[in-house]
Amino acid sequence: MVRKFTFTLTVAESKRLIAQGVMQLPSVKKALQDNYLILAHGTGNAYIYEELTGKTIDKCSYAAGITTNGVACVTSSATRMPALVLHQGKTHNRSWQDVLADFTAEDIFIKGANCFDLEGNIGILLGGKGGGTIGKAYGTLKQVGSTMLVPVGLEKLIPSVVNAAKNMGQTSIDASIGLKCGLFMISDALIFTEVEALQTLFEIEAIPIAAGGVDDCNGSISLLVKGNDQAIDDCHRYIKSIKGEPKLNGTKRPCIKCQNQCSSVKKE
Repeated sequence: MVRKFTFTLTVAESKRLIAQGVMQLPSVKKALQDNYLILAHGTGNAYIYEELTGKTIDKCSYAAGITTNGVACVTSSATRMPALVLHQGKTHNRSWQDVLADFTAEDIFIKGANCFDLEGNIGILLGGKGGGTIGKAYGTLKQVGSTMLVPVGLEKLIPSVVNAAKNMGQTSIDASIGLKCGLFMISDALIFTEVEALQTLFEIEAIPIAAGGVDDCNGSISLLVKGNDQAIDDCHRYIKSIKGEPKLNGTKRPCIKCQNQCSSVKKE
């Protein structure tokens, strides 16, 4: 008999679910056993950092670009953690750029996204010189055939990444409340949302049924899962275990020393 179970996940709960789902992917398990894994910066990736290392961190310090206080911006480089690089599951002291030069098709590069669409495209905002992390990494990844795994919450689903990318670009934008950005579009990454996480963790079908809310449920996603008795019972217990994941608070760099010509609503 097929049973159904519905629930709502806050943004933080979704990030924890996705991170724990990532850990169960066969490709990630293999990379942790035999190969390299690079975990690029990002708030969602901060949760994966915790799952990979068993350490609790200030998740904002594991982000570079960040949208907070009503603007797109960046974190302070003074407090930013270095990107995590693992070789056979152990921390590697070489920079991610150096390790990337040794990548093969068996290695994994994990990068978050700012948006994605139902056509399988993802978009990454570009604020830094040279196109930021993805600008430095993507050519090598494509050259060697490495997997780019993109954990991203359903809150970031937009109608068309193609249309968004066509219209973005720092020097083509006349005014901005927040950092002016370009948008890097990728069509062949492995997108991993709450749906894929649930289906990786349990033998169930997961269906998004609603989105949004107020207060702590801003940006939330509601889902329905279907499966047999055991699968639904296991999923139910799991969802209860991640309920109450603390809200993620963001901190951007101070405006007073910023050279970006944006018209921020509130200057510090």
